[in-house]
Amino acid sequence: MLSPQETGQLAGALLALFFISRKLKRLRRRRPRKSKQSPHILHKKTARNTLTYLSKLDPKNDFPKIIATLRNLNPYAFEDLIIMAFEQHGYRTDRNPSYSNDGGIDGKVFYNGRSILIQDKRYKATINPKHIDEFADVCKMHKTTGIFVHTGRTGPKSTQAFQRNPQVALYSGMRLARFVTGANPASL
Repeated sequence: MLSPQETGQLAGALLALFFISRKLKRLRRRRPRKSKQSPHILHKKTARNTLTYLSKLDPKNDFPKIIATLRNLNPYAFEDLIIMAFEQHGYRTDRNPSYSNDGGIDGKVFYNGRSILIQDKRYKATINPKHIDEFADVCKMHKTTGIFVHTGRTGPKSTQAFQRNPQVALYSGMRLARFVTGANPASL
């Protein structure tokens, strides 16, 4: 049995715990919740911000900075950036709803009543000629042309792959830098 003095102390402690727990619950409710944006929305936002940044650069003087910026993007944000760049040049586009398992098509550009397929590769090294041949096969299957966009280096084997596949245009190097900065419209 507790003495009256111990009962009073215990009641006071329980009452204090009750008020402290209520205060903690209120504080937890006040904390701002983290925004739960979908990854797709975040990639598009990154692409839009990067495109705005790139539009302030000069392709001739800032070429290394432009390519480094593109190479450091998330691959999905890079895909969105390229589609947005075509839109900024006035073309109607269609994004592939899926970033992966897209059948080799990252998007489409519509020009003069035809659709042109887009394949984006964010490389840091020399591009793989196999990727060019695979994209060319996709273009043949869809009976259309394509644009292969990449940030890497085009080696001799890749150059031969482009020569074998004239239905695939290449956007890389200075052409890509001028395209994403808005200095040159896309030539389709």
